[in-house]
Amino acid sequence: TTVQEPLDIVGELKKLNDGDVALVDCLTIWANNLIYYEKDADESIHELCAFLANPSCDVVLVSNELGLGLVPMDKISRQFRDISGKMNQAVACQAKTVSFVAAGLPITLKDDVT
Repeated sequence: TTVQEPLDIVGELKKLNDGDVALVDCLTIWANNLIYYEKDADESIHELCAFLANPSCDVVLVSNELGLGLVPMDKISRQFRDISGKMNQAVACQAKTVSFVAAGLPITLKDDVT
């Protein structure tokens, strides 16, 4: 099943049960939507992380790394980059496994699978 949800990712994830697997692709677009619709990004990221601390299903998150390039000149682009970076750090703290993929090659950044 494919669900397109621009803002309430947590609401959709809460509908899933043990044994279900959710692929969220992608958090970077979600961050963009939070800014576009003038939502409180910090609150939304906190809500997502609270869900990820005790999820009702398995969750795979996809996001882009924006901090490896130049600092954008305009304010909204810097805001987007900063929110994305904070978001990536916050969800990585909750994740059991974090991989960075460059040129199709995965690099494991964190692997706390028990």
